[in-house]
Amino acid sequence: VHPDAGFVVPGPVAGLDAVWVDGIAAVAGADVAVVASGTATLELAALDVPMVVVYRVYPATAAVARRLLQVERVALPNVLAGRDCVPEHLQRLDPDAIAADALRLVGRRGQVPREIVAGLQGERAVERAADEVARWLR
Repeated sequence: VHPDAGFVVPGPVAGLDAVWVDGIAAVAGADVAVVASGTATLELAALDVPMVVVYRVYPATAAVARRLLQVERVALPNVLAGRDCVPEHLQRLDPDAIAADALRLVGRRGQVPREIVAGLQGERAVERAADEVARWLR
């Protein structure tokens, strides 16, 4: 669909035709990111990079988590916003669905609400984000 598309990966990935860069800041100019759930989602939100979040754990782990955790969202920008800002693909990672979400988001900045992004920038940003996630977990 996009023959000129290229990949930048902040870490080595075997078998992927991509440019390897050191650090998440190197993807600041990306049109869209497909990212594993975790702190990288907060970094991308702070950089205002549109993203699709993916994550998969062992089926037994997922079954236990579903019984113990009563959460609607996993991606940290969604958790902090209290609503779905970024698409989440969990457990069943359908490449076509992930690609469709990524294509829909190409170049669309402002995916995460400004107040969330502002909280991820500046002094004590990490502490503020951690406090918010801790509050949410209580």
